[in-house]
Amino acid sequence: MKKKFAFIILFFFVLSFECFALSPIESIKKPTENIISILKSEKYKNLSPELKEEQWNEIWSVVKDSFDFKLISRLALGKYWNSFSSDQQLEFQKLFAELLANTYINKVQENFKNQKVTYIDEKIDQNKAEVLVHVALEDKPVPIIYRMLDNNGWLIFDVKIEGMSMIKNYRSQFDEYLFKKKPEELITALKSKISQLREERKKPVN
Repeated sequence: MKKKFAFIILFFFVLSFECFALSPIESIKKPTENIISILKSEKYKNLSPELKEEQWNEIWSVVKDSFDFKLISRLALGKYWNSFSSDQQLEFQKLFAELLANTYINKVQENFKNQKVTYIDEKIDQNKAEVLVHVALEDKPVPIIYRMLDNNGWLIFDVKIEGMSMIKNYRSQFDEYLFKKKPEELITALKSKISQLREERKKPVN
């Protein structure tokens, strides 16, 4: 399940800043196809560490403006958000974005096998929306629900994979950590994890 979650979260990174005028489902489809095109490019057929880094940056350039990271960070920290100072909140927001990128883009580069993506439906309720997408893994469709907020453009703030919420998953981890430790310790731990993931990214894809 962890491997599936790690791969599928590629499609958490699908909203491009330039798509702000599109409907929720269109805002998912256009940049997703852009990212898949990058992953399938002949340029990156045989990934050296240098090409792997270049591909990583190209994917990140599509997705870095894709999310409401302030809302994502606040939801992930839950009741502990107000335990962070304003400066710590900003630093956590930046680091959490880096953690997500380094975790899941790395996994996508390792595990992408031209999986088929089908855009099923969208439901809009005022300034919120949910988009249902199916990704074919192991010959069966895996349902993904994107939760989006219209904040001068549709921004993803959560994703559910087979009923598992990414925000709730991280909140559970952060709740357990912050029950015993301080905000500055979590920030230090995130920096350490990001450094580790950056080093892993330098390894060639098998």
